[in-house]
Amino acid sequence: MAGNRGKTAGELGKAVGEVGKTFRPLRSNIFPWGRTGFPRGKTAGEAGKVGGRPGPASRPAGKMAGRRGKMAGEVGKVDGISGPALRPEGKTVRQRGRTAGLSGRIDGRRSAEPEQGSPACRQRSLVKEIEGNAVPRRGVKYAGRSTAMKTRAAVLHQTGLASPYAASRPLAVEELDLDGPGQDEVLVRIRAAGLCHSDLSVINGDRPRPVPMALGHEAAGEVLECGPGVRDLAPGDRVVMVFVPSCGGCVPCLEGRPALCEPAAAANASGTLLCGERRLHLGGRDVHHHLGVSAFSEHAVVSRRSLIPFDPSLSYEEAALFGCAVLTGVGAVVNTARVPAGATVAVVGLGGVGLNALLGGLLVGAREVVAVDLNEDKLKLAKRLGATATFNAGDADALPRLREHTRGGVDYAFEMAGSVHAMDFAYRATRRGGMTVTAGLSHPEHEWAVQHVSLVAEERTVKGSYIGSAVPLRDIPRYMALYRQGRLPVDRLMSDRIPLDEVNAGFDRLAAGGVIRQILTL
Repeated sequence: MAGNRGKTAGELGKAVGEVGKTFRPLRSNIFPWGRTGFPRGKTAGEAGKVGGRPGPASRPAGKMAGRRGKMAGEVGKVDGISGPALRPEGKTVRQRGRTAGLSGRIDGRRSAEPEQGSPACRQRSLVKEIEGNAVPRRGVKYAGRSTAMKTRAAVLHQTGLASPYAASRPLAVEELDLDGPGQDEVLVRIRAAGLCHSDLSVINGDRPRPVPMALGHEAAGEVLECGPGVRDLAPGDRVVMVFVPSCGGCVPCLEGRPALCEPAAAANASGTLLCGERRLHLGGRDVHHHLGVSAFSEHAVVSRRSLIPFDPSLSYEEAALFGCAVLTGVGAVVNTARVPAGATVAVVGLGGVGLNALLGGLLVGAREVVAVDLNEDKLKLAKRLGATATFNAGDADALPRLREHTRGGVDYAFEMAGSVHAMDFAYRATRRGGMTVTAGLSHPEHEWAVQHVSLVAEERTVKGSYIGSAVPLRDIPRYMALYRQGRLPVDRLMSDRIPLDEVNAGFDRLAAGGVIRQILTL
């Protein structure tokens, strides 16, 4: 950029009279703001002349000359016109067009175009993409142009209504007003959503949540629009929704435990997005978001931190399972318990999460994977999936037979039913020195009593597992890769595909225990 102070010729190619140097390629995919691309931090002033006049000396360490390493647009002019304003730390302000440095002229002559494929061309392209001054990457739309839209969603107005839900209809499919995406938010067209027992727990009152609430938390969809600040997604991208966003700044997030993100927990409890606001409205009244997702809807605005992109080789129906059932079930085995190869495992409760825990046990090479449930059809499915033994928890001798079969109990027992009785069974099925893990969510008033002395004298371990102790950005792509390899056949857990208008009947089937994972197709 030409000017009186702090000018560099590196971003513009050659200038009149310049005996310049070319850009050195970036060493990373993150542009080092406030620094030029010159070797050893040289500016045009050191390497030659701009417009026939000597350039000023550069600052040390490659920082741009001028006030505190800021770009020339702040202090100089191009063709007699003041350059663009700058943000602190040398960051340029995004404009509708190109910056003066990319499209301007120097002393009346147009800057030279760098050769296609050259380091200067690649760096210039990167600046265009990051700054958004040229055509936005892959057609990204930014909030501010967005207006509210209508969307159909399943809304819970009252908890604790009696079943059958097809008659009491706790979920009303209604047309809502949906705001456009705000800062760091994304508008998603929901394509598939799973019916989970956690949703049922909100409907029947076991998991108290504010109402009215647009329900649903396990889903996959297509990006339609990105709010400001979202640079790594674009319309057309496929994404899985994660019901615990990660702020990245609280202590649990910094410790590598995003499942325990504190701002996310507060937002989910109050029915807001991570920013603390609500984007859904009905008749002028706010509608709460379910776990930052509200998946039983045609469209949703969610935090960017609730989204994981996935490969188009997977269908939306397959991908939706990875947002909760797979992440929680497999993660309990792989992340929470860290089950080693050759260990013995029991899974108590064979819903979508429980059967994924069973698949997780097989995946890590457990020599014994025992399945426990009250439903004979689920026990048969577990056997087909690879369970080495099955026990019906309703049988009076189920526990002693399991302990006899495993020679004193299993190394790792997983409670996945959300029941105190199931938790007690799992604890008693664990051997001395073993670990009992629970991922089931029971009513907050329910308590589990444990024999204190057994914890000490038998060196027992009891652990909770929430969302599979997952790091979703790491785990979801891994699990999807294992699925594509045939080592994690989660598609065998899909029971039915149903339309949005049949959502209440779907929860009747889920409550009866006759299905694993029903998928809403939207």
